[in-house]
Parts: sequence; C-alpha cells; structure tokens
Amino acid sequence: MANNKEHFREPPLNYLPYVIVFLAISFISVINTMIFYLNWGGFGSFLILLLSSIQVLLLLLFFMYLRYEDKLTLGFALMPIFFIFLLIAGNLLDISFSKKNLIEYQKEKKELRR
Repeated sequence: MANNKEHFREPPLNYLPYVIVFLAISFISVINTMIFYLNWGGFGSFLILLLSSIQVLLLLLFFMYLRYEDKLTLGFALMPIFFIFLLIAGNLLDISFSKKNLIEYQKEKKELRR
C-alpha cells in the first residue's frame, strides 16, 4: 500500500515555485489594498473579489498541494469556487440595485420636501 503512489504525484523539492507564488499572493494583496483606497465603487468591489479568488486558488493549488492530486479530488476541492463566483455575482447585483434604489429614494424625498 505504501508503494502505490499512482493517485498522487510528489511535489517538487525546489522551493522556487513556492517563493514565486508567495510573492504573487503578496503582490495581489498590495493591489487589493490600492484598489480599496482608490474607491472605484462597484467595479473596485468586483476587482477585489476577483483578485481575492485568484489568491485563494493559488493558495489551494500550491500550498495545499491540490495541484498534485488526482482529477476527482481536485474537482471536489475546486467545486466551491463556482459557488463563490455565484455569491460574488449576487453581491454585485445587490450593490448596483441598492444604489439605484437609494438614488430614486433620495430624489423622491427631495420632491416631497418641495
């Protein structure tokens, strides 16, 4: 049983890919912080959520060794990413509708004051 390693490929012993992925995750974190302080509204929220999803994907694939697992395990591990994108899309739709409703409410309130 110990010699049967058909379902699992051994991770490389070279640390360079992990250093590069760590630097990429750090760089994406800096970009996320810059986007947050630039206050781009709904588009900024979309970018931050997209970049955060990329960070999670890199973390799962490299540091949790999902990249070296078989396809079935990888599919079950990455299936929630689909649901995360559904939640992100729902949040972005909610943000856009909430802003429109708020603007309409403020206009109606101003008209009632006159």
